[in-house]
Amino acid sequence: MKQSRIAMSMLGIIASVLCSFSAQASNSNVETALQNRPELSQFREALNKTGVINELKQDERYTLFAPTNAAFAQLVPNDAACYQSQACKAKVAAIVRDHIVPMKKYVDAMYDQGGEIKTIGTTQLHVAKNGQRRDRYTVDGQSVASDSESDSKGVLIYALGGVIASDTELAALHGIEEGPAVAKGPTPEGTPANAAMAPMKPVMAPRGAH
Repeated sequence: MKQSRIAMSMLGIIASVLCSFSAQASNSNVETALQNRPELSQFREALNKTGVINELKQDERYTLFAPTNAAFAQLVPNDAACYQSQACKAKVAAIVRDHIVPMKKYVDAMYDQGGEIKTIGTTQLHVAKNGQRRDRYTVDGQSVASDSESDSKGVLIYALGGVIASDTELAALHGIEEGPAVAKGPTPEGTPANAAMAPMKPVMAPRGAH
């Protein structure tokens, strides 16, 4: 009986620890901050659908470079079915992570400190000046929207005019395989039947275009 009580007590302790860990597995401050920015609702949806929100720790601060809904509309037109599919969840999650920087870092400070900043994903972003305006910046070639900065409970948000993604990531969302496509069917006279087709132009500026 005593051993049974000890075992039950141990199970209770383990359950308590697991519940505590689960409660801290996401950052409610990030969720709340984005709820107050309706023009960034598509980014918030992607953050939740991919589960990246659950990777953000409650007690840590973050800087979000969130594409506007208009930017997402360019990235995800009706023919980008992969974006909505479960099969592409990991690919979309990788893109979302590369819009999140650990700690609060103001964009002007990033620029003054050399312009390179690591995301929670695999990418190092580059911050540069946008034109002649001293208060305008770009992040990996995407413009930081004017007066878009908001700071709430340790979450700093900047709205971007585009989505940070590589050519490969963009192609994957549209179901486009890398490499030259092979032309099929009739070809103009004098053109080899296996001539490479022109690559599809990405819908957004590729990552690293500064």
